[in-house]
Amino acid sequence: MNSLAAMPDLEFFLNLESEKDNQKCPHCGSKKINIVYEKAPCQHYASIRCGGCDAFKGWMEKPQNTAKRNSIEKTLNELSGIWRILNDWENNFISNMKNRKKHSPRQLECLETIRKKYGIN
Repeated sequence: MNSLAAMPDLEFFLNLESEKDNQKCPHCGSKKINIVYEKAPCQHYASIRCGGCDAFKGWMEKPQNTAKRNSIEKTLNELSGIWRILNDWENNFISNMKNRKKHSPRQLECLETIRKKYGIN
């Protein structure tokens, strides 16, 4: 069934805790959560379960995906900060990417091209 895997770093876990702090379980009212790490062949990293009644609350994002998402958000924010020097297409592209949860490989490639063009780290 499920097994414990290596714990992500403490900061990652604390961020998860703070996101879930104000969410009471609709079944038992508990604010406690349990993290259940999945076995390696599973596509999911870990499940988030109620600490009171063990009800399923959602899936935990893989730490490497969190880092990738944060990097993309940082790049988008930095490019938004220089909107005056971007052309209209680049401005629209950045704006649309900020409004999407998932990005295609082609979108990420275009973002990387724009990032390099303007020297954003």
